[in-house]
Amino acid sequence: MISKQINFFHSNDDEERFVAFFKSKGFELYPNLIKHLDEIKQEKNLSNQSKIEIVFDSNQTEYKFIEKQGYYLCNPEKSYVVEFLKCIPSKESTIEAGRLYYTPKYYEDGKFILKSDDFVSEANKLLKEFKKEFLKKTEYSGNWFFTEDINDLFKKNLAEWRQNKNVIKFE
Repeated sequence: MISKQINFFHSNDDEERFVAFFKSKGFELYPNLIKHLDEIKQEKNLSNQSKIEIVFDSNQTEYKFIEKQGYYLCNPEKSYVVEFLKCIPSKESTIEAGRLYYTPKYYEDGKFILKSDDFVSEANKLLKEFKKEFLKKTEYSGNWFFTEDINDLFKKNLAEWRQNKNVIKFE
C-alpha cells in the first residue's frame, strides 16, 4: 500500500469547520463504521465516528462486513475516498494526532492497482487546499501542523507538546 497523508492536531470545534469545508467542495461524507449499508448516507452517524470518509466516487467505495464485530468498515485503500481521522482524546487529558489520508494505488494479487488520475489529482488538490485553509506550522509545532485553535492553546500555555508520543496534553 502506498499512501499520501497530512498529520495534524485540531480541536473539537475545528471538526465542524472541516465538515463544512469538505461539503463546500461538493464531496459526500460517509461514516467509516456502520451497522447496516443503508446507513452510509445518514449524516447523524458522522458525529460519533473517529474517521469520516470524504467520497470522490460512491461507485468506487468499498465497505467490508466484519462478521466478528457485526459491522461494516470502509476500505480506504481500495476506495476512491480521502479519509479524515479525527484527533482522538486519550487518557491523561491528551489528544492523538488526526490526519487526512488516501492511497493512489494499492497492492492486490501480486500487482499494483492504480486509481484514476482524476481521483489522485482531486485528492492532492483537496489536501493542498485543506492545509492552506486550516493548518499552520509555528514555533510550537516543529514539523507538525496545528489548527489555529490548537496554536491559541499553546500561546495561552494551556497545552504541552509531547513529541516523543505525538500527543498534546492539556492543562
